[in-house]
Parts: sequence; structure tokens; C-alpha cells
Amino acid sequence: MTVIIPGFSVETIVDTLGAGDCFVAGFLAGLVHDWNLPGACALANAVGAACVSARGTSGIQPMQQIVERYLSD
Repeated sequence: MTVIIPGFSVETIVDTLGAGDCFVAGFLAGLVHDWNLPGACALANAVGAACVSARGTSGIQPMQQIVERYLSD
């Protein structure tokens, strides 16, 4: 079975540093919280998209709000 999980459009990409790490962290968080595979992948895409919208790897204070916005659209 193949499942395609689309990425999210990011209005302005500021910095890609840490995007892969954020993606993996989102994916693992989804799995740890017993999300199904497509849900964990969607969370990973949302966390990666949120990551590239700010400079640096730890300066994204409203991360949860950004991720929730991506997932609710």
C-alpha cells in the first residue's frame, strides 16, 4: 500500500537549518503518541514547515501554534 502525504506550503523560507531534524522529531512524536503512520507523517511535515519559517534551530517560540495551524488547514 502506498500513501502520499503532501507537504505544506511555506510563505517565506527563512532558514533550512534543522529542518530534517525537526521533521524526524515530529514523526517520532506522532509515533510515540500512537498516531497512525499518515498522521505521524503529516505532523512531521508540519513541524518541518514550521522550522523553516524562522532563523536558527531553537528560536521558534510559537511552534505548537504554527504546527496546529498547518494541521487544521
